[in-house]
Amino acid sequence: MDSPTDSLEPVLKAAHLIGSTMSMLGVEGLRITREPKEAWTEAVDTVADLRQQVREVAREKDASKRQQLGSQESRQVMGVIRLEFAKTPR
Repeated sequence: MDSPTDSLEPVLKAAHLIGSTMSMLGVEGLRITREPKEAWTEAVDTVADLRQQVREVAREKDASKRQQLGSQESRQVMGVIRLEFAKTPR
């Protein structure tokens, strides 16, 4: 019993025995099989790409909103300057 898999051997034998016994009694689906790692990796990568796209869209909207606010503020300032300029005697 030097490797970790050696210590799992009795557990795996017991699981197989229980699974086959329950199968004889009509119980199915006790054993859960995992999907291959590649399938999970692809799915997680797809979600990560989508998340990055959402972040980029949010940044673009934020930058656009800041630019709009900045241009509105500069228009207000220019309006105040024009009013002040119109009030000064020439």
